[in-house]
Amino acid sequence: MSLVACRMSEPTITPASTAPTRAAAPSSTAPPPLSGRDEGLAAELAVLARLDALAGADRSKAERANLAWCERAHRRRSEALLAEAPETRPSAPTGSAAPSLPPLPTVASPTSGAAARKGADRALSRAASGHRDRAVALSGAESLFWASLAAAATQSRVVVAAEDRVELPGEEPEHGPYQPLTEVAAAQALLTQVHAIVFGYQVALAPVPAQDGQSWVARLEQHRVVRDQVAELLRDRGASVPAAEPEYETGDAADSVGAARDLVARMESALLPFTGAWVAACRGADRRRAVGWLLTGARIAVSSGAAPRLWPGWPD
Repeated sequence: MSLVACRMSEPTITPASTAPTRAAAPSSTAPPPLSGRDEGLAAELAVLARLDALAGADRSKAERANLAWCERAHRRRSEALLAEAPETRPSAPTGSAAPSLPPLPTVASPTSGAAARKGADRALSRAASGHRDRAVALSGAESLFWASLAAAATQSRVVVAAEDRVELPGEEPEHGPYQPLTEVAAAQALLTQVHAIVFGYQVALAPVPAQDGQSWVARLEQHRVVRDQVAELLRDRGASVPAAEPEYETGDAADSVGAARDLVARMESALLPFTGAWVAACRGADRRRAVGWLLTGARIAVSSGAAPRLWPGWPD
């Protein structure tokens, strides 16, 4: 039977033609400030302070490269928070147009490299928790913005803990205008991808010894739960429910543990924009669970070898 291609490359979400558009604010009226911006900025500055302290400790070349990327990424997000409409993720300003960040909070000098790493991890954990709560409390692009920052802090925890150099992304891509999806369209797009990832995990488990594959078995079950919940929601809305294809292209993932791990990393990373679209589109009762899916997927993607994303969950 011929294989049906699974989307393993960076996906682009194409909104339905009937998708609502964000109403533009009158040019003479500034948009209201993003809810929680001051608290969120304080959390990002606390992360930067702790990363700076960690960078001053004795680090290997690989660790310094990982930290340098994390510092640049969190500085970029802090700059976005200072913009008039942070949820649009305005392009990174350069030269004299770049905003000056407030002074970083003073932190006690760590007594050791281990203490510095622990301090950075705590700051990232607190930032992820606060950003997550703000994402759950809001909706649309604002919810996705905070969920993305929470997922980014979650990925940074993996990068900071790594002793070897992780794969790092290239330059920040240009951002198109935010294109919201309807609840049904976002759910259908997400379900289509989850069908593929369920198939992919089953293939990836083939070369992995049973005693070593328990975390992947658990993750496969999580994706099955998401699949069933999203399918049930679509049926409740009276919408069509995308069916799984008979097969998906998975390369040589069934042949070796390394190839299987690469497949998992690609699948989990490629799924993030679809989960992010669902965060923005779903109704309040589903948002906490959707944000949790995004954070878990972001962590597993990087832990499996995918590059961290500057804005995890956005369709860049």
